[in-house]
Amino acid sequence: MPRKTASKAAARDKQGLTPKQAAFVAEYLTDLNATQAAKRAGYSAHTCNEQGARLLANVSVRSAIDAALAKRAEKLEITADRVLTELARLAFFDARNLFDDDGNPIKVPDLDEDSARAIVGMDVVMIGNAEMGIGQVQKVKLADKKGALELLGKHIGLFKNELKISGGLETTTKVIKVPLKQYAAEQEQAARAAQTKEGMPMTAGAIAVPLKGWKRP
Repeated sequence: MPRKTASKAAARDKQGLTPKQAAFVAEYLTDLNATQAAKRAGYSAHTCNEQGARLLANVSVRSAIDAALAKRAEKLEITADRVLTELARLAFFDARNLFDDDGNPIKVPDLDEDSARAIVGMDVVMIGNAEMGIGQVQKVKLADKKGALELLGKHIGLFKNELKISGGLETTTKVIKVPLKQYAAEQEQAARAAQTKEGMPMTAGAIAVPLKGWKRP
């Protein structure tokens, strides 16, 4: 029995991982996809989804992944400030900075730092022929400005379902669904009541609900 325990302990690395778990960690770090990582690590394709979730919940596996990600971030100098700075560049990019005062495109090497970083791709298309002349058309692909703004907004807590008012009062917006026929009937009833009270037809700006049977006095 002691020999079996020693053999089992020897099957784990210094992080407490089995060879299969270590393979999962290595595969997970390539694309951060637990299901695919489990499949590539040798787990059953039929249960890789459940296996991936179970492995991520394992303390030793999670610790190994976190340590590897931290080491990678340190090596690449990936910090929160750097990520937010880059997002801000994309979110607040101004396309006017791509052109000079005469409206001519500025060459990419001459662009300012923020504008250059907002460009994620470029296509060069040759047009014309030898007789008429050959020219180039450059198509610039820009980063997703809306996506960058959304990420920044979420980071600072801008997009929330709750409206917080000073004094500790919190209110939420609720949508009450009412059947269309019921809504129309209620509006017509309210309009009739207003007409009876005022002794005149509805004026502009009131709810436009036809009043059946009403005649001009």
